[in-house]
Amino acid sequence: MNNTQKIFEDSRISSLEIEMTKSGAEKKICNLKKKQNSEDKVVKFRCDFPSTQIEVMLARGWTQIVDPEDTNWHLWWCDTGDVLRQALDGDQKKLRPYQRVPHFRNHYELTRKNYLYRNLKRYRKALIRAGKIAEARISDVMPVTFELPSDYLMFVEEYHKQQGATWIVKPVARSRGKGIFLFRKLKDLIEWKSREIKSQQSGVPAEIYVVQKYIDNPYLVAGRKFDLRIYVLVTSFHPLKVWLAREGFARLCGQLFDLENIDDNRVHLTNTAIQLKASQNTEGISSIKGENGEWSCKWALNKLRDYLIAYYEKEVVENLMQRIAGVIMASLLAAQPAMMQDRNCFELYG
Repeated sequence: MNNTQKIFEDSRISSLEIEMTKSGAEKKICNLKKKQNSEDKVVKFRCDFPSTQIEVMLARGWTQIVDPEDTNWHLWWCDTGDVLRQALDGDQKKLRPYQRVPHFRNHYELTRKNYLYRNLKRYRKALIRAGKIAEARISDVMPVTFELPSDYLMFVEEYHKQQGATWIVKPVARSRGKGIFLFRKLKDLIEWKSREIKSQQSGVPAEIYVVQKYIDNPYLVAGRKFDLRIYVLVTSFHPLKVWLAREGFARLCGQLFDLENIDDNRVHLTNTAIQLKASQNTEGISSIKGENGEWSCKWALNKLRDYLIAYYEKEVVENLMQRIAGVIMASLLAAQPAMMQDRNCFELYG
């Protein structure tokens, strides 16, 4: 298979392959699809979301099913609630063997920050017990982490050991940078905790958070923080089958990195929703216009790779990309024992 690349040749994850393809999701669905008769050659899909998803599927010649009562579809692109309430329906499954939905039942084992932390911690301990130190080192990718409120006292103990350190608090189940803040003084966390208690007393549901030691020396591009959005398709957890997309992108902060400025999330968080608010010019960085003339910074993954190669040898950059793939695999392997396998499910992580 020309577009398949085996990227692990050593003993760390030697039994696994990452199949790298630009259109892996589409090909996998097409291959798995069982046609009801020889005349049925077209992929039929339902989609509960507007705009991009529908446009992409129609551009591939797929047929959209708009009648919610019509169950003659191959792919239903829906949210996690519909997967559980309607598609899988507890023990009484409604799906045919050829139908696919885009979430596993307990997808949160990988997508919620506290579950990811727990799974990685458990996985790393198991590797160390088995004497697999190299694999354990690959999975050691998260900074010092505690859950709040359950680990609050343990965090306070660690806080006093690392005087002057910067910490970051994140809600475990929110996105787009909502609810995230940085702090150095314990009194700031105590004040935040008091506000949380008052909110709960007024009827707001309690949330779980993680607090992590902030990475205060990140690698910067043009003086700015960035992160990577890499897409990974998992078609099965038992056995683990993973497709890693070649294409992705980097998200860059609009403000220059400044560790003294911990109150401006535009300096520290790359989330598009936050960077759309940025107004500072970013000379030398391509920007994509948003609504009202505002912008967010994005680079194609290939552009970032070329940027890095200009400063380092190509071999160094390619090795970096392989290490990133190794971290992805470690995360999936950490969550694998907890995942509920279902042949009708897949997950596109990004």
